[in-house]
Amino acid sequence: MIELTLPAESKQSPAQSQAIILEAMKSQKMVRLDLDPRIGFEQLDCYVLGLGEEYLAVEVIEEWHCDGVRIFHPGAIKNVEIDGRASKLDTILKWRGLSPTDAYQWLDLDNLSVLFESIKSRNLALTIEEEESIDIGRIIAVDEKSIVMKLFDAEGTWLADDFTFSFEEIFAIRLGNEYAVTLREFADAHC
Repeated sequence: MIELTLPAESKQSPAQSQAIILEAMKSQKMVRLDLDPRIGFEQLDCYVLGLGEEYLAVEVIEEWHCDGVRIFHPGAIKNVEIDGRASKLDTILKWRGLSPTDAYQWLDLDNLSVLFESIKSRNLALTIEEEESIDIGRIIAVDEKSIVMKLFDAEGTWLADDFTFSFEEIFAIRLGNEYAVTLREFADAHC
């Protein structure tokens, strides 16, 4: 996965961000993350699921529901907010009965090969974000430095060729989001 250095416009040091993230993870409080736009999204409202030495996993909140998990390098974080708007959203979500899920406790954030093998064994829809593209499909093979995926297009049609992605080219990973899960279900039903 591409290691992003701390962006120049960061409001917090890496140590400050990490301390807030660990506090939010322990207390199961929602955070708002301001991120380096190179990873495909600039702001996330989320629950922190795990923080490894090199990767962060968050459960994304969109339109008052959880919409999957995103995994990326913590160096992409410019600012972490646990108070203010994030706290108010967290209060509303808890009122609705929404809290961080334990469905992704199997995530191993210190080793991409193990992480991708776990995703492969669960046969999950996976979104890979690279600098120039976003690809969705399922993993069919994993080695120490790359994954091979069977992809489908935006109309839910499986592509004929398999594609290899080097860990070094990957900015972020998404799991369980409604868009990818729906397309995967459609592709499987119409193959």
